[in-house]
Amino acid sequence: MDFRRLEVFCKVYELRSFSKAALQSYLTQPTVSGYIAFLEDKFGAKLFDRLGKEISPTKAGETLYAYAKKILATKEEAERDINLVLGRKKGRLKLGGSTIPGQYILPSFLGRFKALYPNCKVILTIGDTKQIVEMTLNGEAEIGMVGARLNIPKLNFEPFTKDELILIVPGGHPLAKKAFVDFDT
Repeated sequence: MDFRRLEVFCKVYELRSFSKAALQSYLTQPTVSGYIAFLEDKFGAKLFDRLGKEISPTKAGETLYAYAKKILATKEEAERDINLVLGRKKGRLKLGGSTIPGQYILPSFLGRFKALYPNCKVILTIGDTKQIVEMTLNGEAEIGMVGARLNIPKLNFEPFTKDELILIVPGGHPLAKKAFVDFDT
C-alpha cells in the first residue's frame, strides 16, 4: 500500500473535494482521481458518492478513513523513533497559525528553528483562528498559534510572545500630545 495514496485519500475525505485536495497536495486533479480509483479498485468498494460537484464518503470511505489516519500516524511515529535511535534530529513539525501570528510572528521563529534543526521539515498552515483551533483539535497541527485565548477544555492556551501595537492619530488629536496612552484607566 502506498502511503501517498492514503494521504491524498484523507485530504479528499477532509476537504470533501478532489480539486481542493489536489491543490493542497500539489497534484493535478486527474492524479487525485486516479489515486481514489486505485483505492476503490483495491478494496472493491466505492469510497465516495459523487453528486455533481459535491462528494460525500460512503460507509466504506468512512471505515477506510479511520484506518488510514491510524496507519499514517503509526508511520510517522516509526519514522520519528527510528531517527531517534539513529541519533538524527529529523522529522516533521506541523504548525498552524492564525493570520497575524502566521504571517508576522512565526516566520522569524521558524527561521531560527530551521537553523538549529535543518533536517526537520516544518509545515505551516495559515488560517483564521477557528480553522487553527480545529486543526489542532483533530491532529492536523501539532501546535497552533492564534491571537486570542479561547475557552476550549481540550486545549491549553499559553502566552507565547507579546506584540506591541502603535497608536497613530492626526497631529491635532488630543492624544497626540501624550507620550503614552493607557486605555486601562
